[in-house]
Amino acid sequence: MSNMINSGGIAVMPDILETAIKGCPGIDNVVIVPVSDQVYYQAICACVILKPDARTAENDIRQFCVTHHNDKPGLFTELPKFYMFFDALPETCTGKTSRMDLQALAEKKFGYKA
Repeated sequence: MSNMINSGGIAVMPDILETAIKGCPGIDNVVIVPVSDQVYYQAICACVILKPDARTAENDIRQFCVTHHNDKPGLFTELPKFYMFFDALPETCTGKTSRMDLQALAEKKFGYKA
């Protein structure tokens, strides 16, 4: 299964965004998943785990992404529209992060409902 996200006709590779967002102070881990969107086909959701005692908020991460994007034009063209915070990410039976479970949670919370 491809992790690529199609947001408004732009191919978004989650690992590029994940690497960039992990540079934000207070972020321990992040996984990017798609969410259905009426206009863009898929929007981007960042599933975040903060470092212990971090006080990083959604707006801090948004601002970091915008600043990081402006410093390195062309690095990525689409930024996360949604953010969800977790204490732990769901895992598959083999111990890998379950992107499918995260996507299902994001769809339930933010997805377009026809």
